[in-house]
Amino acid sequence: MGELEGLGRDYPFSIPPFFALILRAFSVIEGIALKVDPDYAIVQECFPYITRRLLSDDDPRMRAALRDVLYGGRQRLDLERLVRLADGFSAFTTDGLDMDAAAGVPALVQQQQQQQQQPEQQQLQLQQRQQVQQQQGVGQQRPALDPAARDALLLVFSEKGGYVQELIVEEVAAAVDALSASAAQQLLASFLASPPAAAALLRLERLGPLRPLLLPLPTPLELLGRVAPTITLSEEDQEALSVVRGALQIAQRLQAAQPPPSAAGGASAAAAAQRRGARAAGDAVFGAARTCSYARCCGAPRGAPAA
Repeated sequence: MGELEGLGRDYPFSIPPFFALILRAFSVIEGIALKVDPDYAIVQECFPYITRRLLSDDDPRMRAALRDVLYGGRQRLDLERLVRLADGFSAFTTDGLDMDAAAGVPALVQQQQQQQQQPEQQQLQLQQRQQVQQQQGVGQQRPALDPAARDALLLVFSEKGGYVQELIVEEVAAAVDALSASAAQQLLASFLASPPAAAALLRLERLGPLRPLLLPLPTPLELLGRVAPTITLSEEDQEALSVVRGALQIAQRLQAAQPPPSAAGGASAAAAAQRRGARAAGDAVFGAARTCSYARCCGAPRGAPAA
């Protein structure tokens, strides 16, 4: 205690009043919630808002915090951290809620307003809903898109750009580089180990001392044999490949978790919806790729429309 008091005198500090009020409010809220749920933690409840702020705010401090959260000291992306961040982002989305509830109108007030509506108005609203449902055919229905997925797509493919897009371009470039090096390494190794290549190298060795006279220049096969050892995967390339494998595994698990359509004719409707969704996603991906490529190559200002 004496050392702490000495440090306090040498390096005086004080807690701002507003910060003390925030701590007090958090303590009261968590104390009340713990009586209902022993596993409640206010930090976990705040994580969705923090996630949304990290992904949408372009402040330099938020950029550094987002990179630290996603990478955690690694050279390449940490998929487990990315999944937790995506879960927090989807938990913050409020598009699926009622507009009054999202605006802060209490549920009791909404219930009273619904009870005060006249029976004629309720019947009219019901008829209008039925007419809209009848007018929408099965073939004309658009693929349902989760609000969280829609928000994520708007964030990733925003025309204004952002740090999230920069990270995506960086990870895609690293993945393409690592996959190219790995494919070239495997291709050269399999080619040099093939029987025709081995036989050709053996014939060259049998020339012995006459080799410099008969073939003064190295053959293409020998050049490939000298190039093959130089193509190696660095530690960063290995991490990039592990990210690609992990992303594929996550995509397979998500695809396996999707329930099959149960209604009659649901399979054809789901297939048509998937085709339309894939076409729209492909158009968005190619448009964003053109925008990012133009901005990086030509130095276009962020937010400039794509050509």
